[in-house]
Amino acid sequence: MLMVFLSAAALIVAAVVSRRSLSGRPAIDRAIKSSLVIFAIIGFLSRSFVIVDGDEIGALKRIYLGDELPSGRIIALDGQKGPQAEILGPGFHLIPFVRVLFEVEFFPVQEVPEGQYGLLVSNDGRSIDEGAYLASPWFEGKEEDMLNATYFLENGGQKGPQFNVLKPGKYRLNPYLFKINKLLATDVPTGQILLKNSRL
Repeated sequence: MLMVFLSAAALIVAAVVSRRSLSGRPAIDRAIKSSLVIFAIIGFLSRSFVIVDGDEIGALKRIYLGDELPSGRIIALDGQKGPQAEILGPGFHLIPFVRVLFEVEFFPVQEVPEGQYGLLVSNDGRSIDEGAYLASPWFEGKEEDMLNATYFLENGGQKGPQFNVLKPGKYRLNPYLFKINKLLATDVPTGQILLKNSRL
């Protein structure tokens, strides 16, 4: 936050220097102005990127400049404050003021070992149907899309244990939304669907 205030102050001072001479020497004034602008740009860029390693995901919690979450919801959509549905994959991400507006957290890629399966539990979504223990099966042909938190929440994903479970493999899941309980593959309940490995 300090860097943001310093950058803003640098831009203000640069604007003042451009309107009046501080020393009576235009060359010095231009040098001061240029230095302050460069400092402001560096300050902006230093708070506007995230680098995510290949074996982890970046998760964001919006702190400033967003609407409050609706009652009962814990995952934010459409610029709301709170844990964001979107996660960051490996690589360099340029997002204006990401380290000011958001808290950035890093989590390891989730892995389901061979001989086990992953029972997904969602922390947000519609309520499970009355009398049901598991969420409704995901749409046929869209089973893998349910692992995308935004798609899951915008398309009727239900809160609680999911009918569809994960095969052995590595998965980039939103840690705010999904928890994985790892169980022996011989214990897969009758009728449950195993999802394919996520492409990493």
